[in-house]
Amino acid sequence: MIFTRVMGRLLPLSLFSYSCLIVFSCAKPTEGCLDIRATNFNAAADENCCCTYPQVKLIVSHAADTLFQSPDSIYTNDLGQAYRLLSARFYLSDFIFYMRDVGAIEVADTILLTQADGSMTWVKNDVIQIQRSLSSYSIGTLVTSGKMDSISFQIGLLPAMTDKVPSDFPTKHPLNAPLSGLYVEGEGYKGVATAHWPQSPPGDTLRWTAVQPQRVTLATEVNVAIGYNIEIPITINYLSWLAKEDIIAPEVINVTEWLQQIALSFRYGNL
Repeated sequence: MIFTRVMGRLLPLSLFSYSCLIVFSCAKPTEGCLDIRATNFNAAADENCCCTYPQVKLIVSHAADTLFQSPDSIYTNDLGQAYRLLSARFYLSDFIFYMRDVGAIEVADTILLTQADGSMTWVKNDVIQIQRSLSSYSIGTLVTSGKMDSISFQIGLLPAMTDKVPSDFPTKHPLNAPLSGLYVEGEGYKGVATAHWPQSPPGDTLRWTAVQPQRVTLATEVNVAIGYNIEIPITINYLSWLAKEDIIAPEVINVTEWLQQIALSFRYGNL
């Protein structure tokens, strides 16, 4: 006979009640993330499992000065030439985040790529493909906290990626399904691809592309809290893209100067 003590007296414990006590005492421990740096941190968990870490996101305003840019609107550049900017597509990559009292840090994400000599190399994986129909872009995993004073990135791709083909990348990777103009068979990836149509005199749609990367650095005021996703707002003023270019005689375009002008179109903050 098994007894239990109730109010100071020993009473018989039924086999059913005893079984219930055994089941209760052997309950499976609660699984959860015990890393305080994770977005799903659970202090009540018994066993560490399944942590997810903060993502840094770029929140983009696609602008024409102080208004949202539209492919149907007619704009005028510094040369007095009217045009419509039909499309503007480009890659951003190689992000560096400068944290006060910490210094420069990068995302933790990498991708394994095959090099020309057949060797395999891990490459930082922070490529995003910008198009005007989207405003939010996930750059990658960034575990940090404090004040982010500035960010730096390049328009274009890392050299280790430019000699690849779309099938070299996973299905959902931005380089696996490049937007129109950002990959040309036999030529490879482009960093920037635009299409614009001169309004006067009317003519064919002009398509410009560029390969060489261009660096952009922006001062920021982002407070990063541990365990939370990070959002960095930026605005791209597309009127800067063709402000100084002769779109009537495009054969005189200087690609280097054009990319420098594109770099100046970025600013911190949203509309």
